[in-house]
Amino acid sequence: MFWTGEINNAIDYVKSIDSKNDIQKDRFLRYLEKHKSEIINYEKRKKSGKTIGSGRIEKGCIPWKCELLKI
Repeated sequence: MFWTGEINNAIDYVKSIDSKNDIQKDRFLRYLEKHKSEIINYEKRKKSGKTIGSGRIEKGCIPWKCELLKI
């Protein structure tokens, strides 16, 4: 559901799960509700040839971070 951008269905599914930790479940549900407009459809993004994740950006920052550590 998350992969295909079906956030409302994912929220309903999480609500239906019996949880061992209701506090964490509630936190997760609040996060999803708060950010559901920002959660992308990864399947659609991948099919369009766009990258998923921040690996490329983070890798590009490695030399910069190393210079900062030398100071």
